[in-house]
Amino acid sequence: ASLAKQDTPLYQEIDFVDARDNFYHAARLGLRASVKWSNAWQGAARDLLLEKLLPAAHDGLNQLGVASADINEYLGVIEGRLMTSVNGCQWQRSYVARHGRDMRALTAAYMERQREGKPVHEWTI
Repeated sequence: ASLAKQDTPLYQEIDFVDARDNFYHAARLGLRASVKWSNAWQGAARDLLLEKLLPAAHDGLNQLGVASADINEYLGVIEGRLMTSVNGCQWQRSYVARHGRDMRALTAAYMERQREGKPVHEWTI
């Protein structure tokens, strides 16, 4: 809701070429990718998410009347992943680096941790 209510539509602030390049950079480098935003901001995808998009999501959900506890819980998971740079893919890569390429063991460990109900950035390797 927050981005949708801006005076200038977002598609007018980001060139298609930049949006396309952002997509491919993020696909290759994840949160470390250098991205352009709003024709006036450039930096790491992680920083864009923390500085611009997460606060905009918080504001937009608040404007829509979503309970603060829910906003904080779910956006807190995203913030935790950004702060630790750990998502499901990164956790799996770290697990393989430590324990080897036994995919059955990796799957079992993943399922075990998932059942605990904690977000992936809080899982042990």
